[in-house]
Amino acid sequence: MWGKPLDPRRFRGNFVLKLNDGAPSEPEWVGKRTVIGEVELQADSLCERCVVITMDPDTQKKDPSLLKLVNREFGLMFGVYASVVRTGQVRLGDTVSIA
Repeated sequence: MWGKPLDPRRFRGNFVLKLNDGAPSEPEWVGKRTVIGEVELQADSLCERCVVITMDPDTQKKDPSLLKLVNREFGLMFGVYASVVRTGQVRLGDTVSIA
């Protein structure tokens, strides 16, 4: 959407997920449980984004157009805050399910 290379570190997420077509959008995750590998998480709320995402993680150069896009398309909400329900191991490529 942004039209520029996007380093996911801008969003400081613990997990970055690739979703299949037709997967539930993030607002639909809130209140539900997500299983990744052995771990189970409870999606508590959406994550409101701030000016930090405008900074390149390597150069700290600011580009406010990313925050403007996230505001326009997602009302500043991008990502979810989650609580740990069950600990365990997560491996790259683990299947993710939302229930």
